[in-house]
Amino acid sequence: MGSFVAVPPVRHRIDDGEASLSESMARRGITVRHRVLAITRVEPDRSARFPDCDGGAVEFRFIRYLEDEPWSVGTVALPASLAPLDWDGSTSVFAAMSARHELSIRRSERAFRAGPATPDDAAWLGIAVGSALLELELRGHNADQHGRVIATVAHRIRGDRAEYVVGLPQ
Repeated sequence: MGSFVAVPPVRHRIDDGEASLSESMARRGITVRHRVLAITRVEPDRSARFPDCDGGAVEFRFIRYLEDEPWSVGTVALPASLAPLDWDGSTSVFAAMSARHELSIRRSERAFRAGPATPDDAAWLGIAVGSALLELELRGHNADQHGRVIATVAHRIRGDRAEYVVGLPQ
C-alpha cells in the first residue's frame, strides 16, 4: 500500500558510435566514474579470443557509477599488448587504450539477457540478491578500425536503471 517513486531508467543508444557506455553517457552530460576492482592477467588459453594480437590478455573488473549511483559491474578483457595497466577509472578503459595506441574503437556485437543478482552483485550495486539484472554476455566485443577484435565485454547492469535502444535499418 502507498505510493512509491522510482528513479527513471537511463536510456542508452547502443548504436550511437561510441566504444563505451561511459563515453555515450559523458557526451550526454551524465557524470560517469569507475571504481577499479581488479586488473588481472588471464591464463593463456583464455587469451585465444584475440587471435590477431600476441601476448595474452588482461581483464579489468570495475563498478560503473552514473551520477554517483552504482549502475553496473563490468569486466573488460583486452590483449595484453594494448591493455592500459595503469588505468585509474577516470575514463573508460577504451578511452585510455585508444589514446595510448591511437586506435579507433567501436562496438561490434552485443547480446543481452536477464539474470538474477548474485550476492556480490547485490553488495556492489546496493540491491537485493535475486534482483533483475541485464547481463551483457561475454559474446559482446569491440573492434578497432582494422576490424580486429580487441576487447570482450561483460556487464551486469541494474535492470531498474537501464533501458537500451537500437536503431533498425530502414
